[in-house]
Amino acid sequence: MKLGRVTAVLGGTFDPPHVGHLKAIEGLIRECGVARVLVLPTPAPPHKPSTASVDQRIEMATIAFGALGPD
Repeated sequence: MKLGRVTAVLGGTFDPPHVGHLKAIEGLIRECGVARVLVLPTPAPPHKPSTASVDQRIEMATIAFGALGPD
């Protein structure tokens, strides 16, 4: 299935970002053909305590996934 101009949103704690997150993003782009993926760290994870602040997790996600595209 190719979705073309669709933007996907991948939310998570990203504490820390890992290869599973990267594979999900790559799959959405390569296999589903989405135009872009927005990565959205949750500010207060409901299912587990977070060791990093939301600002730190945003920075980690930017470093980990920023090379995948301009957004």
